Amino acid sequence: MKTKFLFPLLIFAALVNLTSCSKDDDDKAPTLNKTSITLYVDDTATLTYSGGNCTWSSDNELIASVKNGVITGEHVGTTTIHANKATCKVTVKPRYTNVFEPCLQWGANQSTIKQYMSGYTLLSSSSTSLLYAGNGVNDIMGYAYSFENGKLSLSMLMASYYAASYVTDFLLERYAVIDVDQDSYTAYMITPDFTTGIILIFDDSALEVGYIPIPESTKSVNRYDYKFNKAIINKAKQELPKNNVEKISDVTINEIFSRLQQLK
Repeated sequence: MKTKFLFPLLIFAALVNLTSCSKDDDDKAPTLNKTSITLYVDDTATLTYSGGNCTWSSDNELIASVKNGVITGEHVGTTTIHANKATCKVTVKPRYTNVFEPCLQWGANQSTIKQYMSGYTLLSSSSTSLLYAGNGVNDIMGYAYSFENGKLSLSMLMASYYAASYVTDFLLERYAVIDVDQDSYTAYMITPDFTTGIILIFDDSALEVGYIPIPESTKSVNRYDYKFNKAIINKAKQELPKNNVEKISDVTINEIFSRLQQLK
């Protein structure tokens, strides 16, 4: 009679032991010393992997890169760092925050843009464009939007030269430089998710920043992919309130573009 119950009990014990071992093995899986990190652009943080040798990688190196466990904040955003199967969420924060960027919701209609810009004065509107005055913060002069078939296809902000250094730093924290044309004082950037292209232009009277959507089918971007509606730019310049815009020195512009050239 005792033997009759012994075999099932042995099987049960073996299953319990197997389950217990599997749980122990899972508990001993290599880990990182942190599961999340927040840092500023250009700052670094170090992760430690408990399992010895591992392969480090980042889901988006334009947001945060990693080498031998040392993470560097590249641009604003959130990504995941991998050490073999262990992961750490990395959030990169900006130091420059006081620039209100235009709406980048590509395909949005004019009602959406008007709601987004509700705190700003609408200077003019048509079926293909909207033009707003800036609010004076950080010498932002105004915003312009262009529409194709009723859908947002171009966004712009225009700033005085007083804002040149600050706006440039603001953009560099968020977007990666892909090309620089120092002869025409034009720089080309891209968002870390490759959805939007940015053009930074210094002209005779102001600093212009244009934003254009990048088609999903486009895998690589160069300056010739960007198309601007020059008419809306010229109209914006004519209708914006007259500011005491003073051109910054060529030395300052050259310093900015030397930095951009190094980051390309």
